[in-house]
Amino acid sequence: MEATTNVVKMNAGPHYLPTPAQIAEACKAIQATWTPLERRQRMYGDWSPGRPRLALKGGRR
Repeated sequence: MEATTNVVKMNAGPHYLPTPAQIAEACKAIQATWTPLERRQRMYGDWSPGRPRLALKGGRR
């Protein structure tokens, strides 16, 4: 049986399932490009006055 590896490909189709380790690695790579402001906004949200607020699914926890 030939060994296969999970290679990230654009439009890989419905049969590509990344491993949890691959997902974590991709998340870290994306987060490494965030500015400090973007990191703060993603962590706490942006609740500036005058901006529409989105309802959280299931309510706020």
